[in-house]
Amino acid sequence: MKKTEKLTACPLCKKTGAPILCSRLDMIVRKCRGCGLMFQGPDSPARHNRELIEKIYAQYAGHIRQHLRLNRPRVLQMEALLGRPFRGLKVLEVGAGNGALGHMLTMAGADYTGLEPMELCRRAALEQFPELAGRLVPEKLRAGLFPERSFDVVVATDTLEHMDDPLEAAKTMALLLRPGGKAYFEVPNESLFRLKGFARVALKMYGGGYPTNPDHAFLFTVATFRLLLEKAGLREEKLVKDSVLGNPARIKIAFNGRPPFPLLAASWFFKYTQVDKLLEQGVLAAVVSRGALPSAAPAPRTERA
Repeated sequence: MKKTEKLTACPLCKKTGAPILCSRLDMIVRKCRGCGLMFQGPDSPARHNRELIEKIYAQYAGHIRQHLRLNRPRVLQMEALLGRPFRGLKVLEVGAGNGALGHMLTMAGADYTGLEPMELCRRAALEQFPELAGRLVPEKLRAGLFPERSFDVVVATDTLEHMDDPLEAAKTMALLLRPGGKAYFEVPNESLFRLKGFARVALKMYGGGYPTNPDHAFLFTVATFRLLLEKAGLREEKLVKDSVLGNPARIKIAFNGRPPFPLLAASWFFKYTQVDKLLEQGVLAAVVSRGALPSAAPAPRTERA
């Protein structure tokens, strides 16, 4: 084994020994021998390809109609999992993106604040949803940005996998919860990553041949997602699996509005059969509450999903 592989430490369990699992173009994905976490380390140039990543975000920020179709049922699911409606709750969204979810939460009656450091996403959000003016904060999540115990609900959908340190970010989000408050997280389920990566390359996704989004620093499975929550001092209340292949809106967003027709047709099959969830594919959605935590968490360096 190469010396650099021996010295590579897992960002989650901190143990050394994370050999290369996949190398494609300028992307290097490693897998920890201890906890099984898959991640792009500092030695993966794709993680720093800002030109490509911003192009992907620019495409993501469009397709507002599809994002609204995605987020309408998402808000209902969030309320069901949280066990309460959003009306009257003080809500923080980490990684507000193009504002579609923030719009739906505001419409649901939440006292909404969104963090979005990327200008192109904030601009798209404010153009489409002017009611978010004054509610979007152009900051990355960091300790001390808000007083502790400031929010009833903290939301991070498709965000933790983009962060430089999702463990410290999750700790920081936990400290923002009021007594009885809850956080709602969603991350892609990257089980069977080799098979999924092969399919993404064949379909020329993410700039024409990457096995995953180059800005996904972490590739979670059920086991490593739960380990992250545990290490962050968060108490898992509910964890569900949602379909991606069975969600035509997600498919259209992923393919910049032009998915191959056979894949779009297949998405309706998966929508009604949910077969992909049986294969451990899709999205992991978790509701967690604050457990035993230290009084402060180190400031995380985070990036937008």
